[in-house]
Amino acid sequence: MIRETDHLTVGLGPAQPGGLLDALSERDDWVDLRIFGALLVGWYDLFTKKGVTLLSGFYGPIERILLAQGHTVEFIPSDFRGFTRAVHHLKPRVVGVTVAL
Repeated sequence: MIRETDHLTVGLGPAQPGGLLDALSERDDWVDLRIFGALLVGWYDLFTKKGVTLLSGFYGPIERILLAQGHTVEFIPSDFRGFTRAVHHLKPRVVGVTVAL
């Protein structure tokens, strides 16, 4: 359901949908997938793919490694309270988070 050209926002840190990011990592048909999030808690090959841009509100260790390796990572200045404002400004088509009942 995620298009080759799309905009996705994922939760911060442990709210990131790891299964979704792993599944998207299996695709290689990305044209312009832009993903806004922060503090990646795992390594996802998705962010090493051509056509994928990580828009990060906060650079953690994984974001810094991706950037150092030459992958497309952009900084969207934000703090924890400003994350919602950034999401409203970016207007993603899809939001993915992990929840517990």
